[in-house]
Amino acid sequence: MDILTLAKSLSKQEFKEALDYIKTINDTGLMVEFVDQVRDMELEGRDTMSCIYSAYYDLLIDSDTGKYKKELERLIPNSRGIVTY
Repeated sequence: MDILTLAKSLSKQEFKEALDYIKTINDTGLMVEFVDQVRDMELEGRDTMSCIYSAYYDLLIDSDTGKYKKELERLIPNSRGIVTY
């Protein structure tokens, strides 16, 4: 995942969202897993922003509660487990 490619391929709003997601992913130490998932989904033909959304939620969000996974909450500044969309 290249930041310049992201900037060129996404709208300004999407780019801002992607950077926010990437910052949170970085805070949790899951950057390698995130990039791998995004790359795999892109190879399947999905658009970049869809891949970023999906990888973010797969890695950080508990599908049962819709909140950050308990084991990651303490790593995400000011999260209190709340996910904003």
